[in-house]
Amino acid sequence: MEQNTWQNKERANAYDKLSVKSGTYFLAFRDLPSLFEKYVKGNKAIDFGCGAGRSTLYLKMQGFETIGIDISDEMLALAKINDPEGTYYKVENGDYRFLGEKEFDLVMAMHTFDSIAPAELRIQILKGLKELLNENGVVFLVAAAEELWKNDSFSFAMNLEVNKKANAGEPVYAKLKNMPNHEWIKNYNWTKEDYVKQIKESGFEILEIHDTIGKPEDGICWIIEEKIAPFQIYILKAK
Repeated sequence: MEQNTWQNKERANAYDKLSVKSGTYFLAFRDLPSLFEKYVKGNKAIDFGCGAGRSTLYLKMQGFETIGIDISDEMLALAKINDPEGTYYKVENGDYRFLGEKEFDLVMAMHTFDSIAPAELRIQILKGLKELLNENGVVFLVAAAEELWKNDSFSFAMNLEVNKKANAGEPVYAKLKNMPNHEWIKNYNWTKEDYVKQIKESGFEILEIHDTIGKPEDGICWIIEEKIAPFQIYILKAK
């Protein structure tokens, strides 16, 4: 498998410092509690692409019994430090049935699909995740909006010509402003239309696409986040 964007110790450590309570990433988490209440029935969860365990710990704080899975050894090492009593597994492909078929109420993918290409692999992975869901289970897929890659935001530098010209599935680049050497991180550009097409081809229906727009009451001096939603939350159910 191609090396993941975060299979690098320095990048993993920088990513680990991002907070769910501040910066642009706050918007990816802010509205989740009300959406969980609306769509999730039960408390067994998988955190797909768990990274350093931030989103796994968040799910636990929301009352979910959560297993974190990732392809990056560096990220999983940090997750086990941040959450020593947690359950984490390394995965390699789209077959996750060893975790338990049709056992889970929620699979969350927090920015995981931002770093996955090509489209065929994304569809394969979604089909694999579908096998984990019970009858009422849902997927929460949180992804960067296409417009985010074209603008600088509170936490990221992204205003690059290559990003503005990127077509579907092509590389886009971002700097974490908290990364000392200002290294550019590669992700992939996918439009909302791309997501909808791939989701439907994977055998899911879309219950909601939720835009995470910044608000004055967030208490953060947003740069672009009040004008464009940096992230979309796709809420999916198997057909």
